[in-house]
Amino acid sequence: MATEPPVLGSVASHLARGVATLRIGTGRAENQMTTDTYRDLLTAARWAADEPAVRVVVLTGGGPDFSVGGDHARHRERDVHDFRAHLAVLLELATVMRTMGKPIIAAVRGRCTGGMNQVALLADLTLASTTARFGQHGARLGSLPSLWGTQLLPLVVGEKRAREIVFLCWEYTAQEALAMGLVNRVVEDDELEAEVRRWTDRLLEMSPRSLRFAKTSLNLGSDLHSAGVWHSRDVLAEWAGSAEQREAIDSFLEGRRPAWADPE
Repeated sequence: MATEPPVLGSVASHLARGVATLRIGTGRAENQMTTDTYRDLLTAARWAADEPAVRVVVLTGGGPDFSVGGDHARHRERDVHDFRAHLAVLLELATVMRTMGKPIIAAVRGRCTGGMNQVALLADLTLASTTARFGQHGARLGSLPSLWGTQLLPLVVGEKRAREIVFLCWEYTAQEALAMGLVNRVVEDDELEAEVRRWTDRLLEMSPRSLRFAKTSLNLGSDLHSAGVWHSRDVLAEWAGSAEQREAIDSFLEGRRPAWADPE
């Protein structure tokens, strides 16, 4: 008998026909994430990983946006210790996603940016509606997406495109993301659930053990980057509270160019 999904404040978990749907709804603008909401997602992912009745996992947003990632104003107030603890939660979430041995589908509507774009990148498959927008904004905010973003993006979209995404912090439409290999399929907004069902139905036909070993085997090459991911937690944490990071966040939130944007 399957265990009951965890009851969490920002992630609604549902199990039906072997498919665990983890619906992220933080109640914040554009589904912004905090340490606590990432921790809820980690708890839900652990349950899905450990529950034998779960064969496939679907991550999706509970509103018009998948999620824009972290709360930038909150990041401005972090010190090194606090930010290190925050990053540890994200790192553990990534580890659970990569090692659970079950296929994960990210079903994306609206904006999917920042830390949550890295979460979608960590999913094995990504299905997007035509409203989806993808991108990173770390360099604009005095950070960088090095908790698997800088490691996986070059493998998924190629070196040149990965550098464009990370350096320039532009956002990309669903069709642009499809063209660069960031997503597997784009459908109309009202067709997303049916498309997810079509893909999960197909996955349920496959041997669970074959999928587990295939996922582990496919991860082999990118697993070699794991040391850099671990190191990045401490590197990123040391930036917390720096003058450069605060100016980056302040200028972003105030809608102005940062002080270094117009050199004399």
